[in-house]
Amino acid sequence: VKEKFEEQFPHLLGYFENDTVGLIDRDDALDIAQQKFFRAQKQVLQCEILTEAAYEKSLELSSRTLTEYILYRDKIIGRMKEMTADNAESEIHNLIVPRFKEFSQEDMPSEIYQNNAWLLDDKFMVFRTILSEQRMDTVVNAIRLDEESGKDAG
Repeated sequence: VKEKFEEQFPHLLGYFENDTVGLIDRDDALDIAQQKFFRAQKQVLQCEILTEAAYEKSLELSSRTLTEYILYRDKIIGRMKEMTADNAESEIHNLIVPRFKEFSQEDMPSEIYQNNAWLLDDKFMVFRTILSEQRMDTVVNAIRLDEESGKDAG
């Protein structure tokens, strides 16, 4: 069980209770470790002043969070690698950005987590607008700067 945890959840190493692994339910052990990790994150993120100790802890926690991100990213890339020429273009498209969806910066707090545009390039992890399967006039209007909006489109 311990080896499986280390493989699947390396970002939680050190948060698992050594004396209870194998004695309690696997899900309970994982929940306890995740709660400990979240409490540590919360403690650092809520501190008013980043002391030297809090700074050191933030380095560790950010590395663990990056490890967790890489685990998810690897799974998504693995899913893309499993796709073949038999997969419809729409399936590949939906893995990157759901078809016919429009994501905008105004709704970024919720929409930034609903796409995998980073598969194309990491710079797409933040965006002003993502238009999926839109008409060209919609795309042009979306990328036009405010001062250009009153000008003739021709």
